[in-house]
Amino acid sequence: MKLLIEIILLLSISVVEAQQLSVKSFQKLENDLSARGSEGRMDQNGDRCAIIKVVTNEKGFVFEPDALGLVGSVNKTSEIWLYVPYGAKRLTIKHPQLGMLRDYVYPERIEKASVYELVLTTGRVETVVHETVDMDYLVIRPDPADALIYIDEVYESGTGGVVQKFVPWGKHTYRVEHPLYHTEAGQVEVSSSGKKELAIKLRPAFGSVEISSLPESGAEVYIDGERVGVTPYRG
Repeated sequence: MKLLIEIILLLSISVVEAQQLSVKSFQKLENDLSARGSEGRMDQNGDRCAIIKVVTNEKGFVFEPDALGLVGSVNKTSEIWLYVPYGAKRLTIKHPQLGMLRDYVYPERIEKASVYELVLTTGRVETVVHETVDMDYLVIRPDPADALIYIDEVYESGTGGVVQKFVPWGKHTYRVEHPLYHTEAGQVEVSSSGKKELAIKLRPAFGSVEISSLPESGAEVYIDGERVGVTPYRG
């Protein structure tokens, strides 16, 4: 079996929109002191950065700031912290599956050592595993048609003297039997090239005998201790 993996997008909002990426809300967190504590950072001018906490459960975003740049980012549980210099104006957000939000303009001034919350509304990226079964038909046509057929040591009944079984790709054993014929057995491989067909003609395990008696006919004939007739005899 093979496992085939594909990425699909499912909207996580109740109203289906053409855009898979948008800002639901943006606000300053007045009581959040993260930017002033040990988790804060300094920009290239020695000023404390502002922190924009991007709220999302998705991964794989790329953030492109305006000309003031981006000092860094940290992935947190359900959040991504962006460290930006004060005075930053806009932000572009990209995602390989969800698309792009270009030049989002902050609705309020970004100040030093302040913390802001940006809540993203996005589609949901899910990994869906589809299981596919790699199989095809093994077809066996015996002669004589009433022969018994076994595939992988399991008896298979046929229709019209033909056995057709849906089997996984790979090697399989077969055996064809009949009381009056020599058994034929072997191994066959079924692959992606399509169904595999075998036409198997069994070799007879019987013969005929003719018996005559001279000068008189009518002598009794026994084979293996059993009376089978009188001369002239053919059987």
